[in-house]
Amino acid sequence: MHRKTTPPAKLSFCTGLLFCLVPMLTVMSALLSMWANSANAAGIHLNQVGYQPDDTKWVAVSEAADSFKVRVSGTGTAAYSGALALRRAADPASGDDVYQGDFTGLTTAGAYYVDVPGVGTSFEFVIGEGAL
Repeated sequence: MHRKTTPPAKLSFCTGLLFCLVPMLTVMSALLSMWANSANAAGIHLNQVGYQPDDTKWVAVSEAADSFKVRVSGTGTAAYSGALALRRAADPASGDDVYQGDFTGLTTAGAYYVDVPGVGTSFEFVIGEGAL
């Protein structure tokens, strides 16, 4: 049995244009935001996927610095602070001196970022049971 269907109504140019522009502008906005954030996070490296509460957690910094803070996303409140130590001078892969900090002691679930004075801030990451 054939079912009779009616063709979809034609969209006006303006409506069709909106259907194209809105998603495109949303994507462009997200890309610009990522680009701006990546400039801040350029020298700070960590697991952006996230950590289980009891995981070993560390941050690598490719610029000279002696301390870092893990801050709560949204409020900026310091949740953890620690020292950075030179892990490798003139890393063979990058040529950078690499400084490492450990924040394994932070086990409270939540969304965070790492702040390294004089270097910048990392991308956001999460700590929690469902984090990987």
